[in-house]
Amino acid sequence: EQSINMPQLAVLLILGFLVFRWYWSSSSASSSSSSTTAATPTNAQPRINPAHVEQLVQMFPQVDRRSIMWELQRNGGNVQAATETVLSGRGLQTPPASFQPAMPATPSATRASGSRPKSTHPDLITRYNLSSRLGQTSDIPSSTEQAPESESGKKQKQAWSANKNERQALLQKRREEMILAARRKME
Repeated sequence: EQSINMPQLAVLLILGFLVFRWYWSSSSASSSSSSTTAATPTNAQPRINPAHVEQLVQMFPQVDRRSIMWELQRNGGNVQAATETVLSGRGLQTPPASFQPAMPATPSATRASGSRPKSTHPDLITRYNLSSRLGQTSDIPSSTEQAPESESGKKQKQAWSANKNERQALLQKRREEMILAARRKME
């Protein structure tokens, strides 16, 4: 007569537990995948992360956005693989005509169309109300005008004033002079 001893019984229980667990995990995975495939059409494309597309467009502005999306879809959304493909010099594959990704409206797309995006901030001349001083020739004294200054004037420009209002006025004047000088240089 053969009998089952304790070590054989322990191995049998462990194997039974593992088989039971494998059976339930595989059936739950297949039921969840079948429910997701039922929810999405069979020809639907996996979603491409717009942040990854934007990141690649910023790194490689010469590459078409649609080609970047196609490359990301082909390699499962791997940004590093797409970057390596572009840097290797091989270039990205041309997407097929059937590939029609949802193209989000981005600021770079509006720039490409030639229209300038509306700025919420006005230019500095308008912002600091400097249009009246714009026509003046020079608010910044030249080096020849600075030479005859007295020593007390030099000390005053080098040291900070103890009065907060004087410091603020001095900094505001310097800012205005810098803005106007930049504007003249640009013109």
